[in-house]
Amino acid sequence: TLGLLAFCRERHTPHTGFVVLDSPLLAYREPDGTEYDLTGTDLKDQFYAYLEALPEDTQVIVVENTDPPDAIMKREQSLMFGKNPHHGRYG
Repeated sequence: TLGLLAFCRERHTPHTGFVVLDSPLLAYREPDGTEYDLTGTDLKDQFYAYLEALPEDTQVIVVENTDPPDAIMKREQSLMFGKNPHHGRYG
């Protein structure tokens, strides 16, 4: 979805600039050894940093079952939906 957005922007073809990502980090799990030497990297933080760097006219909605990093949650554009009526938006 983000690849299509980038493709359209590079070629100046129409795109709404709006994408929805449903559980993009669900299949990812932290490495459990040095097999690929990825220990200590944080894909989740890198993923959200990438989204943060997108142009301002881009809107991305991430539907995820885990909380984003604190730095993302502190941004005014972030909105948490949950079952707690006193935390985030109920729904």
